Amino acid sequence: MHDKLKPREIDIIRLMKYDLTNRQIAQRLGLSVETVRWYAKQIYAKLNVSGRDAAVIYAEQHGLLKNSVSNDDQSDAKHNLPILLTSFVGRETHRTHIVDLLTSQRLITLTGTGGTGKTRLVVQIGRTVLAQFSDGVYFVDLVPVLNPDNIAQAIASVLDIHPNDDEPIIQTLCRVIGDQQMLLLLDNYEHIIAGASVVHTLLANTTNLKIIVTSREVLKITGEQEYHVPPLVILNDKTIDSSEAVTLFTHRAKLVKPSFEVTDNNIDDILLICEQLDGLPLAIELVAAHIKLLSPSALLKRMDKRITGFANRALDIPNRHRTLYQTIDWSYQLLSDEERQLFLCLSIFNDGAPLDAIEAIVDDDLETDLFDLLLVLIDKSMIRQYEDQLEEPRFYMLETLKAFGRNQLNEANRRYDIQQRYVGFYHHLTQQAAPELMASKQEYWFTRLGIEQGNIRQVLTWALDGQFVEPGIQMIAALRNYWWYQGLHGEGWHWFERGEHQLNDVSDATRAEFLLAGAFISYFRQDAETSMRWGRSALALYTALEDDYGIAWCYLLPTLGRVQSLEQTIKNYEESLKLLEQVNDTIGISLKHNSFALLYMDVGMYEKAEEHYLEGYRIAGDGGNARQQNSVLSNLGDLAFRQGRYDVAAQRIAESIRKGRDINFGFELHHLVWTSVWLMVALEEFNTAMVLYGAAQAREQRSGQKVYPNQLQYVREFGAHLDHLRASDVTFEEAYAVGYAMSLDDASDFLLDTLAFREPEQQISQ
Repeated sequence: MHDKLKPREIDIIRLMKYDLTNRQIAQRLGLSVETVRWYAKQIYAKLNVSGRDAAVIYAEQHGLLKNSVSNDDQSDAKHNLPILLTSFVGRETHRTHIVDLLTSQRLITLTGTGGTGKTRLVVQIGRTVLAQFSDGVYFVDLVPVLNPDNIAQAIASVLDIHPNDDEPIIQTLCRVIGDQQMLLLLDNYEHIIAGASVVHTLLANTTNLKIIVTSREVLKITGEQEYHVPPLVILNDKTIDSSEAVTLFTHRAKLVKPSFEVTDNNIDDILLICEQLDGLPLAIELVAAHIKLLSPSALLKRMDKRITGFANRALDIPNRHRTLYQTIDWSYQLLSDEERQLFLCLSIFNDGAPLDAIEAIVDDDLETDLFDLLLVLIDKSMIRQYEDQLEEPRFYMLETLKAFGRNQLNEANRRYDIQQRYVGFYHHLTQQAAPELMASKQEYWFTRLGIEQGNIRQVLTWALDGQFVEPGIQMIAALRNYWWYQGLHGEGWHWFERGEHQLNDVSDATRAEFLLAGAFISYFRQDAETSMRWGRSALALYTALEDDYGIAWCYLLPTLGRVQSLEQTIKNYEESLKLLEQVNDTIGISLKHNSFALLYMDVGMYEKAEEHYLEGYRIAGDGGNARQQNSVLSNLGDLAFRQGRYDVAAQRIAESIRKGRDINFGFELHHLVWTSVWLMVALEEFNTAMVLYGAAQAREQRSGQKVYPNQLQYVREFGAHLDHLRASDVTFEEAYAVGYAMSLDDASDFLLDTLAFREPEQQISQ
């Protein structure tokens, strides 16, 4: 059958063997891509095989590649490289980098978590550089070597070098290799790392020998070049060619189900599977092999079993690679007892671990320095380290390793103890942050809480499931200002709704804090009924507790402080202001002046409103609260607009946008966009109004943030105005779509460009 293959077809199979794409094969042979595809179909038909992998295996088994006529034929090169029975996917950049390193380095150690495909990568590199090593490229599997003293003998056996009774085997190796142009690929060194001196001796006593080692940790010898092999790239591009991980999943799925195809209906599930498997090639292969029984959506539902399930039952697969559990356990068993303790502690974190959190939850009885243990886990590819937005070190673990660690915690009955310390740390962090969010160091704390959102959400989930209710409810109350000022009203309200059902299990003081915080959030979500109900409950609790400070803050709520009588409302506000001044609460005082200003603005007393706004601005500045200052500044823009002072309104809005962007003040930026919608209508900039309206609507739907209650009239009036705008020469749908597609930053840029022609004569900050 294969006698009918043409020389050109044999050339193409040979290049398929090196995992070149159709385009690369076409460039190498001077053909078009379509011609290569046509030849490939002819090859499959002649050999009666289903695809590339099968064609290469058939050709290798029948010796077809020895007759290849290509100029760079490597079939006669000396090597013992194993034949890969499946295609090698991706890693082109890494292959290129490592091959380049070989020109200047004699020892390269490929490190990475178990299952990242280091073995397949090193074999592929070996094939790529065969022509560069006239005396051969040799692969040495070190998994069977259990004693470091036997490493040299394992290498000698592969090279067919026999022991000499007159000298140690390592000296024999050095003497025989001598000045030969040779590359050794030493695979899986991590369990015999104590024998790293063998590599040093070989390199020190030979001239042209080069070595590539694969290991889950570096050898730590002179001249070693580490190259970390990361997981496969996962791009949320929904095209098979854009993601190495999706490509691998598809290739392996087709081996067991040739009819499998990536479609619009399953691509999202495949991407999520690859993400939950961290892009680890071994994990992807194990899961994809089950596509014969389960669809991608069914596989996705079983990702909680990814560690112990999805076994590979192929007879030629080593035991350590049969399940993801066995692969990770291979590395875990190589750790010391203290290294395992730290690994298990780190597995509890949902989104990376800062140093102070690690120090808070690790066992006090560790004898080894924590920093030394962290370095060991990094060296052994069990964790990774990076710097966060605050330029602080942060340590994270792949999801698969994290799942393994939590499984070990459950088996050892240690999970609750570590969870308790973990919850305790984040409870303390949020209590510490709450007052600072309204003070001079607020930017640090807003950033810190933003970094920790993944961990905080996990703690809140555990707490509201009944494990740590009191600290969880206190955390929700403490995070009110974070969610409020960041414009994350939807997320904040999600936790308040869940927490409401747990209030019977907490103290009166905690219940009061929670209800007051929720009353503020619900007010800004335009839910006046809930704000009033929760505010009254909080007021009753604070009154029973004789907590004047809590009472004062209750009267900051517009739903409680305002009554039908203007005189009585002013009296309520003045009493609340006195209480706040007694405890020198600058943010509360500033907010109370804001309440006065809104009250006077609503009744048309604009001069009194501006007087209170400016006083609130000054007090917020004295307290170092840039966010509250910016909130007042945006309100001053709103006031100027209501007065018909459009240029002044534009000036204040532009200044507030610039300041708000500097502090990532999403809440206020949304407010400014809405004010500007109606400002643009007043200025007859209808197209701009449409764009900003679309951006405001998108923000509400994406984050759950609503407009200020005092802006609701703008929304209603604008809704009534839409028919007029649609009838104008502006294409409503197009302008709205442009704005709806904008992020809040994009909308801010657009608005600043629009307001640029109105340069501020004097900024309020001056």
